[in-house]
Amino acid sequence: MADELVLGRPCEEVASRAVKLLNTVGFRVVQSFDLRAARSLIPDCACPHHGTVACDCQYIVLLVYDRNYPPLTLVIHGHDGYSWLVLADSPSEAGDPRFPESVIQMLSPEHFLTFEGD
Repeated sequence: MADELVLGRPCEEVASRAVKLLNTVGFRVVQSFDLRAARSLIPDCACPHHGTVACDCQYIVLLVYDRNYPPLTLVIHGHDGYSWLVLADSPSEAGDPRFPESVIQMLSPEHFLTFEGD
């Protein structure tokens, strides 16, 4: 995941796999935002991407924890059957530069696409 990883999978599936992958190496992951849950509170909320109420857009924010370091923010945006993953924090904000490197390594296409833990 250099800057952004693009996958041809729905956002919820990508988020679920990301959580499982990160958990396998001991990271704790907490979901802090879900666009669909937020949109459910606003009736007739039109999608800015599709321009309609009926859309498949999703935006999930995961906080990734390791020991006593501040959490890293993993953003997953999806629509039309594709998802984009991006680590929102810079390595200098992580406390230990190995922490974001480990997260990026676990979410690399090689690990992510071959993960069978579902």
